Amino acid sequence: MDGTSSIAADLFVPLRAASRHLPGPPPLSGAGHLEQRTSRTNGAFPACNLVFLLDGEGELRHRQRTWRLRAPCLFQHPAGAVYTYGPDGAWEELYLCYRPSSLARLVACGMWSRRHRVVELREDTGWLLLARHVISLLRQPDPPADVLDRSAETLVLLARHLARDAPAATAATAPGDRWQRCAQRLAADPGRAWDFATLATELGCSLAHLRRTWRQRHGSSPERWLRRTRLQHARHLLGDPRLAIGAVARRCGFADPLHFSRLFRHAYGRSPRAYRNG
Repeated sequence: MDGTSSIAADLFVPLRAASRHLPGPPPLSGAGHLEQRTSRTNGAFPACNLVFLLDGEGELRHRQRTWRLRAPCLFQHPAGAVYTYGPDGAWEELYLCYRPSSLARLVACGMWSRRHRVVELREDTGWLLLARHVISLLRQPDPPADVLDRSAETLVLLARHLARDAPAATAATAPGDRWQRCAQRLAADPGRAWDFATLATELGCSLAHLRRTWRQRHGSSPERWLRRTRLQHARHLLGDPRLAIGAVARRCGFADPLHFSRLFRHAYGRSPRAYRNG
């Protein structure tokens, strides 16, 4: 056996045709990207929409239910249903639109959930890179429709596969979730010098248990989650030209403006000043 066949045998999984159960995806009727959405929507859409929240937070309301939305997540609303949703300040979204007649096929493909309108997603995974690729395709003068159809299908399926263990399809007002209340406390005051050992004591658990549970629920360590939340808050504060960059950094819990600038550039590809100046 030569070296090539030996390497191939190290990772070979036979996939029989009989194991295929998903039909092909329906075609997109439209798609879009809002880099900094500040408005709220109240009404119904003529299409079935799948929306990726890439940055920011807000809420989604339908009838008597309310869901808190925090990036990264995926939420959906069927055609003709009245929803109210929008950001707390601003958020970034990628949305995929399908004709109402495509709903049954979306369900059959695994792209649409009958049970969960909102699904929390993990950070730093391949679906984020694919989402950025879809956005780059949309920005082309003549976007390739066939490639977009397949890319959208792959994006949704990959995101759902890599979703967090517990979907966020519970009402924001649901009682008894001490972990959710803890995260809301931190998000409401991200600039505070939070001590996770103290929080663990308040939650009645060890610091190690807090870290494990936080990673299971949010896909990252509590420190990394708080840093991302602080940077999102900073992004919103930069919209106020009256605030100096250093003041924004301090309000968001960053004592060193240079360190804040490096973290911001790494997260958003631009310095805080360049982001403010557009």
